[in-house]
Amino acid sequence: MKNINLLTKPAIRKKSFFFWVFILYAITISFEGYSENSNHRISSYVKGLSNSSITCIFQDSDQLMWFGTWDGLNLYNGRYVKSFFPEAGNAHSISHNIIRAIDEQYKHILWVTTDHGVNRLDTRTMEFTPFWLGYEALQPGRENSFSLSINSQGTVIASSLLWGLAYYCESTNSFEPIISPLIKTQNIQKIAFDNQDNLWILHTDGNITVLKIAEENMSVEIKSAKDVLIGSGVRDLYALPNYMALLNTSNQLQLYNISNENIRSILERPIQLQGKLTSASYYDNILYLSLGTSGANVIE
Repeated sequence: MKNINLLTKPAIRKKSFFFWVFILYAITISFEGYSENSNHRISSYVKGLSNSSITCIFQDSDQLMWFGTWDGLNLYNGRYVKSFFPEAGNAHSISHNIIRAIDEQYKHILWVTTDHGVNRLDTRTMEFTPFWLGYEALQPGRENSFSLSINSQGTVIASSLLWGLAYYCESTNSFEPIISPLIKTQNIQKIAFDNQDNLWILHTDGNITVLKIAEENMSVEIKSAKDVLIGSGVRDLYALPNYMALLNTSNQLQLYNISNENIRSILERPIQLQGKLTSASYYDNILYLSLGTSGANVIE
């Protein structure tokens, strides 16, 4: 296992915002060899964000950096940080202050998932369009009631505990429910597309269903559904190239190989994460695991 200087490696340097924003605990391993050797480096610098508890990090196609926190969405353009919060009486402000995920549909259009609604953001005007997915008249009684994912074709699928699955219709600028006898669409905790555009559904009971969908005649249909990892106790999942990263109830992280349906721990002894995993991001063969106020792990 080669010794890697995380602060100078070219693939890391352009992503060095991770080291500027929060305390970072780095574990460097090989996905191929599953080595237990590790290299540790700690750096910290917090400045300008609306809250120090980071829930997600995203870089859009304009190279702008977005940080979701427990209190506000933050944009860093290389010079300063601009923060976004709900504003009473402003129909084009973000729907909630707790940010869970950020994704890009195409250039200038981001989707921001919060604890109360999902938001379409036009970065040219910085105007939000919120969607409540059945919660227009009330706020959900639990965290992470909403989830959203976008496939390689730009199809936006969202879920809420109340509505179940829904797809975004561009022509009507609205979400339409997806109804199918192949799957129980209520009690969905999280959704995520893998790199083959299969839609992974994590249910609140910890079981997973994988869907194949198709967009036809301005609507989305479920073509097939397959239950996987029944009884495995998964509590969170993250899409990576060729893998799904699965976090179980013991706070251990494992990789599910999409091509051969093999599941194994990243290390021979599973990583015991010190802190609550709040997001996972993948850049340049490096997996960044944000642990909120506890810092983050970096896995190569």
